[in-house]
Amino acid sequence: YRKKLYMIRDLFEKKRIYHNILDYGAGPGILRKELARHAVNVVPIKEGDKLDPRSRFECIVCASSLEFSDDIYGTLEMLYRASSPGGEIIVASPMKTNLSGFYFRLIGDTYERHSHGKIIAGARKYFKIVKIVELMGLYYAFKGIRK
Repeated sequence: YRKKLYMIRDLFEKKRIYHNILDYGAGPGILRKELARHAVNVVPIKEGDKLDPRSRFECIVCASSLEFSDDIYGTLEMLYRASSPGGEIIVASPMKTNLSGFYFRLIGDTYERHSHGKIIAGARKYFKIVKIVELMGLYYAFKGIRK
């Protein structure tokens, strides 16, 4: 988690404080403390929870959540609608590679995941991808700007 957190942190604009950040797929709130360093307001939401359709966020962070989405394209569209004009999205997740597959089998993790390629391709419909980073074929993160 620490490496993924660093990947996310490094994609934020230096010294920028966002008014609202959406932590999509927040789970137990592991990222909340770091996200609070970059925003006036952090709104955590678990996947499947309802998001007020009037809400707009300058930045949306999805850490290890999109790969588990039942409807990846519908979720990305919903996140697009929740982003403010020029808003950012930062996504970080495990990659779907032979190495990560071996790792997950080794630790007994049998969850089915969307591939990083599918997530990036879906995000490109709504966001201009400005940076993609990888960590040893295990994790990836990207930053996009709303089109």
